[in-house]
Amino acid sequence: MGKYQCRLEEICANRRWPPPAYFLQGSSNHHICTVVVINDRFQGEPQSSEEHARESAAEKAIRGIS
Repeated sequence: MGKYQCRLEEICANRRWPPPAYFLQGSSNHHICTVVVINDRFQGEPQSSEEHARESAAEKAIRGIS
């Protein structure tokens, strides 16, 4: 788990929210992740790996809820 995913988990825990839910889409070299926090959806930028896609979505979520 990357730094943005960890930070997002911390934010949710501190606010007593459910943990974020990640949804991945893509092929072998093009991945897009959407993360749901409470009822808000945040889609990351296309990435070359699933892990980077999760990080991109988590970063957008942090910016969106802060």
